[in-house]
Amino acid sequence: MHDLNEPATAGRIAQIAVVGSGPSGCYTAQFLLKADPDLHVTVFDRLPVPFGLVRYGVAADHQGTKAVIRQFERVFDSPRVRFAGNVALGTDLSVAELRENFDAVILATGMSEDRILDVPGARLAGVVGAGAVTRFLNGHPDEAEVPLVCGSDIVIIGAGNVAVDVARLLAKAPEHYEGSDMDDDVHQRIVPGLVSLTLVARSSAETARFDRAMVRELSEVPGVAVEVVGVNAAAADPKSETLRTLAATRPESARVRISLQFATTPVEILGDARVEGVRVRDASGERVIPAQTVVTAIGFTGHYAEVADPSVHAVGWAEHGPTGTIPETRADAKGVADAVRAGLDTASAPMPGFSGLPPSVRDRAVGIEHWKAIDTAEVALARPGRVRQKVRTWEGLLGHGPATVRHGQHGQERTDR
Repeated sequence: MHDLNEPATAGRIAQIAVVGSGPSGCYTAQFLLKADPDLHVTVFDRLPVPFGLVRYGVAADHQGTKAVIRQFERVFDSPRVRFAGNVALGTDLSVAELRENFDAVILATGMSEDRILDVPGARLAGVVGAGAVTRFLNGHPDEAEVPLVCGSDIVIIGAGNVAVDVARLLAKAPEHYEGSDMDDDVHQRIVPGLVSLTLVARSSAETARFDRAMVRELSEVPGVAVEVVGVNAAAADPKSETLRTLAATRPESARVRISLQFATTPVEILGDARVEGVRVRDASGERVIPAQTVVTAIGFTGHYAEVADPSVHAVGWAEHGPTGTIPETRADAKGVADAVRAGLDTASAPMPGFSGLPPSVRDRAVGIEHWKAIDTAEVALARPGRVRQKVRTWEGLLGHGPATVRHGQHGQERTDR
Protein backbone atom coordinates (compact mmCIF):
# COMPACT_ATOMS: atom_id res chain seq x y z
CA MET A 1 0.00 0.00 0.00
CA HIS A 2 1.31 3.43 -0.89
CA ASP A 3 1.74 6.32 1.54
CA LEU A 4 -1.60 8.18 1.60
CA ASN A 5 0.30 11.43 2.15
CA GLU A 6 1.77 11.10 -1.34
CA PRO A 7 -0.08 11.28 -4.68
CA ALA A 8 -1.42 7.84 -5.47
CA THR A 9 -1.03 8.28 -9.21
CA ALA A 10 2.65 9.33 -9.40
CA GLY A 11 2.13 11.64 -12.40
CA ARG A 12 -0.45 9.41 -14.08
CA ILE A 13 -3.90 11.02 -14.33
CA ALA A 14 -6.33 8.70 -12.61
CA GLN A 15 -9.99 8.96 -13.60
CA ILE A 16 -12.53 8.44 -10.81
CA ALA A 17 -16.29 8.16 -11.32
CA VAL A 18 -18.61 9.16 -8.49
CA VAL A 19 -22.28 8.25 -8.99
CA GLY A 20 -24.41 10.60 -6.92
CA SER A 21 -23.84 14.28 -6.12
CA GLY A 22 -25.33 14.42 -2.63
CA PRO A 23 -23.24 14.88 0.52
CA SER A 24 -21.52 11.47 0.27
CA GLY A 25 -20.52 11.96 -3.35
CA CYS A 26 -19.41 15.57 -2.94
CA TYR A 27 -17.42 14.93 0.23
CA THR A 28 -15.68 11.94 -1.37
CA ALA A 29 -14.76 14.01 -4.43
CA GLN A 30 -13.49 16.76 -2.15
CA PHE A 31 -11.20 14.42 -0.22
CA LEU A 32 -9.86 12.86 -3.41
CA LEU A 33 -9.01 16.25 -4.89
CA LYS A 34 -7.23 17.42 -1.75
CA ALA A 35 -5.15 14.26 -1.51
CA ASP A 36 -3.99 13.87 -5.10
CA PRO A 37 -3.15 16.67 -7.58
CA ASP A 38 -3.06 14.23 -10.50
CA LEU A 39 -6.51 12.81 -10.03
CA HIS A 40 -9.66 13.78 -11.97
CA VAL A 41 -13.25 13.14 -10.89
CA THR A 42 -16.48 12.90 -12.85
CA VAL A 43 -19.58 13.17 -10.66
CA PHE A 44 -22.70 11.69 -12.25
CA ASP A 45 -26.28 12.31 -11.17
CA ARG A 46 -29.59 11.27 -12.68
CA LEU A 47 -30.94 14.77 -11.96
CA PRO A 48 -29.83 17.78 -14.05
CA VAL A 49 -28.76 19.56 -10.84
CA PRO A 50 -26.29 18.57 -8.12
CA PHE A 51 -26.38 18.32 -4.31
CA GLY A 52 -29.03 15.61 -3.87
CA LEU A 53 -30.16 15.28 -0.26
CA VAL A 54 -28.97 18.78 0.69
CA ARG A 55 -31.06 20.46 -2.01
CA TYR A 56 -34.08 18.17 -1.83
CA GLY A 57 -34.04 16.54 1.61
CA VAL A 58 -32.98 19.19 4.12
CA ALA A 59 -35.91 21.26 5.39
CA ALA A 60 -36.47 24.64 3.75
CA ASP A 61 -36.15 26.47 7.08
CA HIS A 62 -32.78 24.87 7.87
CA GLN A 63 -30.72 27.11 5.62
CA GLY A 64 -27.69 26.75 7.88
CA THR A 65 -27.53 23.06 6.97
CA LYS A 66 -28.16 23.77 3.31
CA ALA A 67 -25.21 26.21 3.34
CA VAL A 68 -22.85 23.25 2.85
CA ILE A 69 -23.80 23.58 -0.83
CA ARG A 70 -21.41 26.53 -1.05
CA GLN A 71 -18.58 24.22 -0.01
CA PHE A 72 -19.63 21.66 -2.60
CA GLU A 73 -19.84 24.33 -5.32
CA ARG A 74 -16.12 24.95 -4.80
CA VAL A 75 -15.53 21.26 -5.54
CA PHE A 76 -17.22 21.63 -8.92
CA ASP A 77 -15.29 24.83 -9.64
CA SER A 78 -12.12 22.76 -9.80
CA PRO A 79 -10.84 22.15 -13.36
CA ARG A 80 -10.27 18.53 -12.28
CA VAL A 81 -13.97 17.89 -11.61
CA ARG A 82 -16.74 17.40 -14.11
CA PHE A 83 -20.42 17.30 -13.24
CA ALA A 84 -22.41 14.99 -15.53
CA GLY A 85 -26.06 15.49 -14.67
CA ASN A 86 -29.12 13.98 -16.34
CA VAL A 87 -27.40 10.58 -16.49
CA ALA A 88 -29.08 7.69 -14.66
CA LEU A 89 -27.11 4.63 -13.59
CA GLY A 90 -28.85 1.51 -14.82
CA THR A 91 -30.76 3.35 -17.53
CA ASP A 92 -28.30 5.55 -19.40
CA LEU A 93 -25.11 4.04 -18.08
CA SER A 94 -23.97 0.80 -16.44
CA VAL A 95 -21.34 0.09 -13.82
CA ALA A 96 -19.58 -2.07 -16.42
CA GLU A 97 -19.28 0.92 -18.79
CA LEU A 98 -17.90 3.03 -15.97
CA ARG A 99 -15.35 0.35 -15.13
CA GLU A 100 -14.18 0.27 -18.74
CA ASN A 101 -13.39 3.99 -18.66
CA PHE A 102 -12.46 4.88 -15.07
CA ASP A 103 -9.84 3.64 -12.64
CA ALA A 104 -12.36 3.46 -9.81
CA VAL A 105 -16.12 3.82 -9.38
CA ILE A 106 -17.76 5.16 -6.21
CA LEU A 107 -21.47 4.57 -5.73
CA ALA A 108 -23.05 7.36 -3.67
CA THR A 109 -26.62 6.87 -4.81
CA GLY A 110 -28.32 6.91 -1.40
CA MET A 111 -31.77 5.50 -0.62
CA SER A 112 -34.87 7.56 -1.23
CA GLU A 113 -37.83 5.16 -1.16
CA ASP A 114 -40.10 5.55 1.86
CA ARG A 115 -40.53 2.36 3.84
CA ILE A 116 -44.15 1.18 3.70
CA LEU A 117 -46.04 0.78 6.96
CA ASP A 118 -47.03 -2.85 7.49
CA VAL A 119 -50.63 -2.44 8.67
CA PRO A 120 -54.02 -2.80 6.95
CA GLY A 121 -54.95 0.32 4.99
CA ALA A 122 -51.36 1.41 4.40
CA ARG A 123 -52.01 1.89 0.68
CA LEU A 124 -55.16 3.96 1.01
CA ALA A 125 -55.34 7.32 -0.76
CA GLY A 126 -54.07 9.89 1.71
CA VAL A 127 -51.15 7.79 2.98
CA VAL A 128 -47.85 9.29 1.86
CA GLY A 129 -44.21 8.86 2.85
CA ALA A 130 -42.34 11.58 4.72
CA GLY A 131 -39.59 11.53 2.09
CA ALA A 132 -42.11 12.30 -0.64
CA VAL A 133 -43.56 15.16 1.43
CA THR A 134 -40.12 16.63 2.08
CA ARG A 135 -39.12 16.37 -1.58
CA PHE A 136 -42.45 17.89 -2.61
CA LEU A 137 -41.88 20.89 -0.33
CA ASN A 138 -38.30 21.13 -1.63
CA GLY A 139 -39.33 21.25 -5.29
CA HIS A 140 -38.04 17.84 -6.39
CA PRO A 141 -39.06 17.25 -10.04
CA ASP A 142 -40.15 13.66 -9.34
CA GLU A 143 -42.68 14.91 -6.78
CA ALA A 144 -44.15 17.79 -8.78
CA GLU A 145 -47.62 16.22 -8.76
CA VAL A 146 -47.86 14.63 -5.31
CA PRO A 147 -51.64 14.41 -4.68
CA LEU A 148 -51.69 15.87 -1.19
CA VAL A 149 -55.01 17.05 0.21
CA CYS A 150 -54.25 17.05 3.88
CA GLY A 151 -57.40 18.25 5.65
CA SER A 152 -57.66 19.41 9.26
CA ASP A 153 -56.09 16.37 10.94
CA ILE A 154 -52.77 14.76 10.02
CA VAL A 155 -51.21 11.73 11.69
CA ILE A 156 -47.46 11.22 11.33
CA ILE A 157 -46.23 7.70 12.09
CA GLY A 158 -42.77 7.90 13.64
CA ALA A 159 -40.89 10.16 16.04
CA GLY A 160 -37.44 10.48 14.49
CA ASN A 161 -35.98 13.68 13.10
CA VAL A 162 -37.76 13.27 9.76
CA ALA A 163 -41.15 12.99 11.49
CA VAL A 164 -40.41 16.06 13.61
CA ASP A 165 -39.23 17.91 10.49
CA VAL A 166 -42.50 17.19 8.69
CA ALA A 167 -44.56 18.29 11.70
CA ARG A 168 -42.69 21.59 11.94
CA LEU A 169 -42.83 22.26 8.20
CA LEU A 170 -46.59 21.73 8.13
CA ALA A 171 -47.28 23.63 11.34
CA LYS A 172 -45.52 26.80 10.28
CA ALA A 173 -47.43 29.61 8.61
CA PRO A 174 -45.98 31.34 5.50
CA GLU A 175 -44.73 34.32 7.52
CA HIS A 176 -42.53 31.95 9.55
CA TYR A 177 -40.41 31.02 6.53
CA GLU A 178 -38.49 34.28 6.21
CA GLY A 179 -35.06 33.65 4.68
CA SER A 180 -35.92 30.14 3.46
CA ASP A 181 -36.42 28.55 0.05
CA MET A 182 -39.94 27.35 0.85
CA ASP A 183 -42.26 27.31 -2.16
CA ASP A 184 -45.30 29.13 -0.78
CA ASP A 185 -47.69 27.92 -3.48
CA VAL A 186 -46.81 24.30 -2.73
CA HIS A 187 -46.91 24.80 1.04
CA GLN A 188 -50.35 26.37 0.84
CA ARG A 189 -51.67 23.38 -1.10
CA ILE A 190 -51.07 21.29 2.01
CA VAL A 191 -51.76 23.32 5.13
CA PRO A 192 -55.02 25.30 4.73
CA GLY A 193 -57.41 24.29 7.48
CA LEU A 194 -54.81 22.31 9.41
CA VAL A 195 -55.84 22.03 13.06
CA SER A 196 -54.04 19.02 14.55
CA LEU A 197 -50.86 17.04 13.98
CA THR A 198 -50.41 13.78 15.87
CA LEU A 199 -47.06 11.97 15.93
CA VAL A 200 -47.47 8.29 16.81
CA ALA A 201 -44.37 6.41 17.95
CA ARG A 202 -44.09 2.76 18.95
CA SER A 203 -40.99 3.55 20.98
CA SER A 204 -40.86 5.00 24.44
CA ALA A 205 -39.89 8.65 24.81
CA GLU A 206 -36.41 7.83 26.12
CA THR A 207 -35.61 5.53 23.17
CA ALA A 208 -37.19 7.67 20.43
CA ARG A 209 -34.78 8.61 17.66
CA PHE A 210 -35.32 12.36 17.56
CA ASP A 211 -32.65 14.89 18.46
CA ARG A 212 -33.70 17.07 21.37
CA ALA A 213 -32.86 20.27 19.47
CA MET A 214 -35.25 19.22 16.70
CA VAL A 215 -38.13 18.71 19.14
CA ARG A 216 -37.44 22.03 20.86
CA GLU A 217 -38.00 23.76 17.52
CA LEU A 218 -41.65 22.70 17.66
CA SER A 219 -42.20 24.88 20.74
CA GLU A 220 -40.67 27.83 18.89
CA VAL A 221 -43.28 27.80 16.11
CA PRO A 222 -45.70 30.70 16.80
CA GLY A 223 -49.28 29.65 17.36
CA VAL A 224 -48.49 26.00 18.10
CA ALA A 225 -49.39 24.12 21.28
CA VAL A 226 -47.62 20.84 22.04
CA GLU A 227 -49.10 17.94 24.00
CA VAL A 228 -47.04 14.94 25.09
CA VAL A 229 -48.64 11.54 25.79
CA GLY A 230 -46.97 8.41 27.12
CA VAL A 231 -43.94 9.96 28.83
CA ASN A 232 -43.01 8.50 32.20
CA ALA A 233 -43.38 11.31 34.74
CA ALA A 234 -40.49 9.88 36.78
CA ALA A 235 -38.10 9.31 33.87
CA ALA A 236 -34.90 11.33 34.30
CA ASP A 237 -33.40 10.79 30.87
CA PRO A 238 -32.69 13.93 28.77
CA LYS A 239 -35.31 13.21 26.09
CA SER A 240 -38.13 12.71 28.59
CA GLU A 241 -37.13 15.89 30.42
CA THR A 242 -37.09 17.82 27.14
CA LEU A 243 -40.56 16.55 26.25
CA ARG A 244 -42.01 17.43 29.65
CA THR A 245 -40.63 20.96 29.32
CA LEU A 246 -42.00 21.19 25.80
CA ALA A 247 -45.52 20.34 26.95
CA ALA A 248 -45.46 22.84 29.82
CA THR A 249 -46.26 25.79 27.56
CA ARG A 250 -49.59 25.68 25.76
CA PRO A 251 -50.95 28.81 24.04
CA GLU A 252 -54.66 29.04 24.77
CA SER A 253 -55.48 30.23 21.26
CA ALA A 254 -53.29 27.76 19.36
CA ARG A 255 -53.54 27.77 15.58
CA VAL A 256 -52.24 24.17 15.36
CA ARG A 257 -52.06 21.58 18.12
CA ILE A 258 -49.31 18.95 18.00
CA SER A 259 -49.64 15.77 20.03
CA LEU A 260 -46.54 13.59 20.52
CA GLN A 261 -47.74 10.12 21.52
CA PHE A 262 -45.18 7.54 22.64
CA ALA A 263 -45.50 3.81 23.37
CA THR A 264 -48.38 3.87 20.90
CA THR A 265 -48.67 1.30 18.10
CA PRO A 266 -50.52 1.93 14.82
CA VAL A 267 -52.87 -1.01 14.24
CA GLU A 268 -54.85 -0.03 11.15
CA ILE A 269 -55.43 2.90 8.84
CA LEU A 270 -59.16 3.35 8.48
CA GLY A 271 -61.16 4.49 5.49
CA ASP A 272 -63.00 3.38 2.37
CA ALA A 273 -61.86 5.46 -0.61
CA ARG A 274 -59.29 7.39 1.41
CA VAL A 275 -57.94 7.88 4.93
CA GLU A 276 -60.47 8.63 7.67
CA GLY A 277 -58.48 7.77 10.79
CA VAL A 278 -55.81 5.63 12.44
CA ARG A 279 -56.55 2.90 14.96
CA VAL A 280 -53.79 2.75 17.58
CA ARG A 281 -53.05 0.70 20.67
CA ASP A 282 -51.38 1.89 23.87
CA ALA A 283 -51.35 0.83 27.51
CA SER A 284 -55.01 1.80 27.92
CA GLY A 285 -56.24 -0.18 24.91
CA GLU A 286 -57.30 0.72 21.38
CA ARG A 287 -58.63 4.05 20.14
CA VAL A 288 -59.04 5.93 16.86
CA ILE A 289 -57.25 9.16 15.95
CA PRO A 290 -59.13 11.15 13.28
CA ALA A 291 -57.07 11.84 10.16
CA GLN A 292 -57.53 12.78 6.54
CA THR A 293 -53.84 12.25 5.79
CA VAL A 294 -51.25 9.86 7.22
CA VAL A 295 -47.54 10.58 6.73
CA THR A 296 -45.27 7.59 7.35
CA ALA A 297 -41.85 8.53 8.69
CA ILE A 298 -40.49 5.07 9.50
CA GLY A 299 -37.32 5.15 7.45
CA PHE A 300 -36.13 4.68 3.90
CA THR A 301 -35.37 1.68 1.79
CA GLY A 302 -33.84 0.83 -1.56
CA HIS A 303 -31.02 -1.25 -2.96
CA TYR A 304 -27.68 -1.45 -1.25
CA ALA A 305 -24.81 -1.22 -3.70
CA GLU A 306 -23.52 -4.70 -4.46
CA VAL A 307 -19.77 -4.35 -4.60
CA ALA A 308 -17.79 -7.40 -5.75
CA ASP A 309 -15.14 -5.58 -7.82
CA PRO A 310 -12.26 -4.11 -5.74
CA SER A 311 -12.28 -1.02 -7.93
CA VAL A 312 -15.96 -0.34 -7.15
CA HIS A 313 -16.75 1.27 -3.80
CA ALA A 314 -19.92 2.35 -2.01
CA VAL A 315 -20.27 5.29 0.36
CA GLY A 316 -22.97 6.71 2.60
CA TRP A 317 -26.46 5.28 2.52
CA ALA A 318 -25.62 3.18 -0.54
CA GLU A 319 -23.12 1.33 1.64
CA HIS A 320 -24.68 1.11 5.11
CA GLY A 321 -28.31 2.16 4.77
CA PRO A 322 -30.26 5.32 5.64
CA THR A 323 -28.58 6.32 8.88
CA GLY A 324 -26.22 9.09 9.88
CA THR A 325 -26.00 12.87 9.76
CA ILE A 326 -24.20 15.02 7.20
CA PRO A 327 -21.13 15.38 9.50
CA GLU A 328 -21.05 11.59 9.87
CA THR A 329 -21.28 11.29 6.11
CA ARG A 330 -18.16 13.43 5.82
CA ALA A 331 -16.16 11.03 8.01
CA ASP A 332 -17.43 8.06 6.00
CA ALA A 333 -16.42 9.76 2.74
CA LYS A 334 -12.88 10.32 4.02
CA GLY A 335 -12.45 6.60 4.64
CA VAL A 336 -13.75 5.67 1.20
CA ALA A 337 -11.54 8.26 -0.51
CA ASP A 338 -8.50 6.78 1.25
CA ALA A 339 -9.52 3.26 0.19
CA VAL A 340 -9.94 4.37 -3.43
CA ARG A 341 -6.48 5.95 -3.52
CA ALA A 342 -4.91 2.93 -1.87
CA GLY A 343 -6.33 0.66 -4.58
CA LEU A 344 -5.24 2.65 -7.64
CA ASP A 345 -2.98 0.78 -10.03
CA THR A 346 -0.35 3.25 -11.18
CA ALA A 347 1.21 0.72 -13.54
CA SER A 348 -1.88 0.28 -15.71
CA ALA A 349 -2.59 2.21 -18.89
CA PRO A 350 -4.39 5.55 -18.44
CA MET A 351 -8.17 5.43 -18.57
CA PRO A 352 -10.12 7.79 -20.87
CA GLY A 353 -12.66 8.83 -18.23
CA PHE A 354 -15.76 10.71 -19.41
CA SER A 355 -14.49 11.06 -22.98
CA GLY A 356 -14.53 7.28 -23.40
CA LEU A 357 -18.22 6.90 -22.63
CA PRO A 358 -20.76 6.30 -25.43
CA PRO A 359 -21.86 9.42 -27.37
CA SER A 360 -25.42 8.87 -26.15
CA VAL A 361 -24.24 9.47 -22.57
CA ARG A 362 -21.97 12.40 -23.36
CA ASP A 363 -24.65 14.12 -25.44
CA ARG A 364 -27.38 13.91 -22.81
CA ALA A 365 -25.20 14.94 -19.86
CA VAL A 366 -25.39 18.50 -18.55
CA GLY A 367 -22.52 20.17 -16.77
CA ILE A 368 -22.00 22.52 -13.85
CA GLU A 369 -22.64 25.59 -16.01
CA HIS A 370 -26.16 24.25 -16.45
CA TRP A 371 -26.59 24.27 -12.67
CA LYS A 372 -25.19 27.80 -12.45
CA ALA A 373 -27.79 28.99 -14.98
CA ILE A 374 -30.56 27.36 -12.94
CA ASP A 375 -29.16 28.76 -9.71
CA THR A 376 -29.13 32.28 -11.14
CA ALA A 377 -32.69 31.91 -12.41
CA GLU A 378 -33.99 30.55 -9.11
CA VAL A 379 -32.44 33.34 -7.07
CA ALA A 380 -33.79 35.96 -9.49
CA LEU A 381 -37.30 34.48 -9.24
CA ALA A 382 -37.33 34.49 -5.42
CA ARG A 383 -40.27 36.23 -3.79
CA PRO A 384 -39.73 38.75 -0.97
CA GLY A 385 -38.47 36.94 2.10
CA ARG A 386 -37.33 33.88 0.14
CA VAL A 387 -33.80 33.05 -1.01
CA ARG A 388 -34.88 31.26 -4.18
CA GLN A 389 -37.88 29.97 -6.14
CA LYS A 390 -37.00 26.46 -7.26
CA VAL A 391 -37.59 25.19 -10.76
CA ARG A 392 -39.88 22.25 -10.01
CA THR A 393 -40.18 20.22 -13.23
CA TRP A 394 -37.85 18.11 -15.36
CA GLU A 395 -38.79 20.19 -18.38
CA GLY A 396 -37.91 23.38 -16.56
CA LEU A 397 -34.63 22.04 -15.17
CA LEU A 398 -33.49 20.80 -18.57
CA GLY A 399 -34.66 23.94 -20.34
CA HIS A 400 -32.96 26.57 -18.19
CA GLY A 401 -29.33 25.84 -19.09
CA PRO A 402 -27.76 27.09 -22.33
CA ALA A 403 -27.00 24.45 -24.95
CA THR A 404 -23.27 25.10 -24.61
CA VAL A 405 -23.22 23.47 -21.19
CA ARG A 406 -24.07 20.11 -22.70
CA HIS A 407 -21.08 17.85 -22.20
CA GLY A 408 -21.45 16.63 -25.75
CA GLN A 409 -20.19 20.04 -26.83
CA HIS A 410 -18.36 21.31 -23.77
CA GLY A 411 -16.47 18.04 -23.38
CA GLN A 412 -14.71 18.62 -26.72
CA GLU A 413 -12.90 21.54 -25.13
CA ARG A 414 -11.87 19.65 -21.99
CA THR A 415 -11.21 16.07 -23.01
CA ASP A 416 -8.46 15.79 -20.42
CA ARG A 417 -11.05 15.27 -17.67
